[in-house]
Amino acid sequence: LIALSTSMDQKILELQNTNDDMQVFQLEIRKFQETLTDISNRYDRLEKKNNILETTIDGVDKTFENLEMLEKRLGECDKQTQTMPDRVRNLESDYSLLTAQSGKINEVFDKMTSLDSILKDTDLRIEEVAKNKDWIAKTEKRLEEMTKEAQGQVKLYSDLLKGERRKKNNEGAPPLAVRENVIKLARQGWTSEEISTSLKLTLGEVELILDFFADNSLDR
Repeated sequence: LIALSTSMDQKILELQNTNDDMQVFQLEIRKFQETLTDISNRYDRLEKKNNILETTIDGVDKTFENLEMLEKRLGECDKQTQTMPDRVRNLESDYSLLTAQSGKINEVFDKMTSLDSILKDTDLRIEEVAKNKDWIAKTEKRLEEMTKEAQGQVKLYSDLLKGERRKKNNEGAPPLAVRENVIKLARQGWTSEEISTSLKLTLGEVELILDFFADNSLDR
C-alpha cells in the first residue's frame, strides 16, 4: 500500500506537471494564433500598399513619358531660339520699312475710306436708276395706252368728219364701225341725241345699238 501510495503520488505529480505543460502549450498556441492574426493584418496592409505602389509606378511612368516629351519640346525650342535673332532683325527691317512708308499707307487707307463712300453712293445711285427704270417702264406702258387711245380718237373723229351715212332703205344692223363709234362716244359721255346728230343716225338706232351691242363691246 505504501508503494502504491508512493506510485500514486508520483503519478499525480506527473499529472500536475503535465497540466502545467499543457497550460504552457495553450499559452504558446494563443501567442501563435495572435502572431498569425498579426501576419494576416500585415498581409492585407501589404496588398493595399501594393495597389498604391502600382498606381505610383504608373504615375512615375507617365511622368517619365511627359519628361521625355518635354525634353523634345525643349530641344525644338532651343532650335527655334537659335533662329530668333535673324527673325528679330527681319522684323526690325520690316518695321523700319513700314515706318518709312507710313505716309503712303495712310494715303492708301484714306483712299480706301473714300472708295467705301463712293461704293455706297454708287449703290444708292444704282437703286435710284432701278427705280427710275421701273418708272420709265410704267411711263412707256402708259404712253402706249395713251397712243392707242389717241389712235382710236383720231379714227373716231375721222369717221365723224367723213360723215358716214347709211341709206335709209338698207336693212339689218348698222355696220361694225358705226356701232363702235356709237359705243365710244357713249363712253365719253355723249348723249344719244348728240351721237345721232354727229353720226347721222336716228335716235332709235343709237338707242338700239347702245341696248344690244354696248354690253358685248364692254365685255370684249
